[in-house]
Amino acid sequence: MKWGDLEAWSLSTSPEGLAPLGEALLRASARFEGEEEIPQACRVFMRGLMNALTEADRSGSVCVSFERIVAALEALRPDGADEPVTPRLVHEGLEVLAARGLVEFYSPEGALERAFVVDFDASSLHSGRVYLARTALEERRLARTLARRSLAAPCPITEAQRAAIDAMTTAGSADPEQRRAIELAVAHPFAVIAGGPGTGKTSIVVQILECLLVEHSDMVVALAAPTGKAASRMRQSIENALFPRAGDRHGEQLAAELPRMRALLEAERKGEASGRIRERTIHKWLLTPLASGERPSAESPLAVDVVVIDEASMMESRLAARFFSVIAPETRVIILGDKHQLAAVGPGAVFGEISDAAGPLRGSVATLLTSHRFKSGGLVDRLARAVNHEGRWAKAEEREVFEEVKSVLASEQPDADGYRVGWHDDPAERPHGLSPSALRWLDERLERYIERLLAYFDAQEAGEEAERAAWIELRSAFAGFRALAAQRAGKMSVEAVNRYAEAKVAESLMEAGRWRSRRGMVDFPGRAVIVRRNDDALGVFNGDIGIVLPKRLADGTEGLVVRFENAGVEELSLTLMPEHDCAFAMTIHQSQGSEFREVAVFLPSSAESELATRELLYTGITRTKGTVDIFGTAEALAASVRTPTSRESGLSDRLSESMGASKD
Repeated sequence: MKWGDLEAWSLSTSPEGLAPLGEALLRASARFEGEEEIPQACRVFMRGLMNALTEADRSGSVCVSFERIVAALEALRPDGADEPVTPRLVHEGLEVLAARGLVEFYSPEGALERAFVVDFDASSLHSGRVYLARTALEERRLARTLARRSLAAPCPITEAQRAAIDAMTTAGSADPEQRRAIELAVAHPFAVIAGGPGTGKTSIVVQILECLLVEHSDMVVALAAPTGKAASRMRQSIENALFPRAGDRHGEQLAAELPRMRALLEAERKGEASGRIRERTIHKWLLTPLASGERPSAESPLAVDVVVIDEASMMESRLAARFFSVIAPETRVIILGDKHQLAAVGPGAVFGEISDAAGPLRGSVATLLTSHRFKSGGLVDRLARAVNHEGRWAKAEEREVFEEVKSVLASEQPDADGYRVGWHDDPAERPHGLSPSALRWLDERLERYIERLLAYFDAQEAGEEAERAAWIELRSAFAGFRALAAQRAGKMSVEAVNRYAEAKVAESLMEAGRWRSRRGMVDFPGRAVIVRRNDDALGVFNGDIGIVLPKRLADGTEGLVVRFENAGVEELSLTLMPEHDCAFAMTIHQSQGSEFREVAVFLPSSAESELATRELLYTGITRTKGTVDIFGTAEALAASVRTPTSRESGLSDRLSESMGASKD
């Protein structure tokens, strides 16, 4: 197809997404050129380009390949046009836009100030990527910042630090990968630690901070994560490692070798070391004023010695570029994540590219391969490796991989560590939109929960001590199971599970005479809820989960409060609760970082769904501490195993380019 052929194409649909921006740019260029009318070929090509960029942005890509632009133009091709669109035509169209002042061809030192930036593949002029200029600048800036940090001079491990590493790794029975990760982060000011569930990432961070305190006793640490829940969970995990529960001999042995960290947290609890270890979301770190009153910036960076970023797989490229720009060059950075988990809601897959053990930053990367939760060869380990196409499944045919997945899921007995897996492929039915097997799974667990809920009501009448014991039992019953769904609405969804669970709990309470439904009342005793909006003043964050329960108020009346599983507050009056939803089920994306004894994974209702991905399935099955049951059709399961999340980005290329330039 030739460029001139586009003149005969019409644009029948109204512009959507980014398309109006493209038309505005063309009009601006026409005014500059003194044109009375924009050539139709330019309008058609621009529409295809902007449609491709819209789709790329929606799917989390930071740029768009020539192939995607070809596909977007093909969608506009009229029925009478027989010649297909080719990458050569895309190249020609970009040259036309360049002549109109709208396109800049990428170079490492280019200004990147035109509307679009084209980055050609080294192998061909007819393949490459197209960016909006702002995104290209962000990607290059992030790559240069990371490259400088990765190439920073190492900090030799002192004898005292070496002795601490020896003592800690012995007490904690660290594997060789864990020890290497600790040594890497102590010896280098920039470290990326990648590993799946149970590989010990949080335990390692505590030990790294202990080693750094050996030489820097007044150290200030910033704990950061993409979500408030993840940030508070990291703080809680550190405290659990330093102050293990009674009877945890292994934990107590390791904690005994962490005297500086224990002393620091004890001093914080007494108010004697306020602010030495602070946890916030990445957004909050960016917005919180410094002591000077200014917001953090490159000129006024964060006043901390160490930044630890957890759940980095959820960190999108724009946020990463902003955050790294406000971290001082001399501040140590430790990044933790699991590259197999779900990527960020926003654009990019930053952690996946920076944690590549064979990638440009490989000298700063430590990969933890040994899960101490899912033992090698166990059911969950086998299932996760097949889903991720790891090891011997990396180059296997999809048919063989899926046969392994089905074989593991067909196991009828638990493995040696007590883990059990199962798969149920019966279809959803009316009126609940859930399959019979899903209803049986829910009924069994909800009945246990309702039993503990009714016991809690009885305990309230028996006194404070009985109520406290009953709350622990109720909390444990609810925390032990969770339904995790790929989709929010429709069949086999979060909404379907929550509707069913709410009705069952409410009906049980009414039958027992413990609750009387009132018109318009959404929350009721026993309803599980999840916070949807951070509220620092109240001490609750997006993702905190609690249970609505009755409480005798000071004036003698009975009101409702939310008692939390693990949040900044133990309870909160229902009238003060920020935006919240029902939480008997949650999306798989929301479950990242959590774990439950019994997990139900609800696959997308259609195999064609963009939610049918390896990352979603892997994240769901690895939330378990005991059993995992998968509900969905064979087609949806096969699609989930077969389909990796695909996000287009040039960060790896920019990193290679920046590493080479920095070395020169």
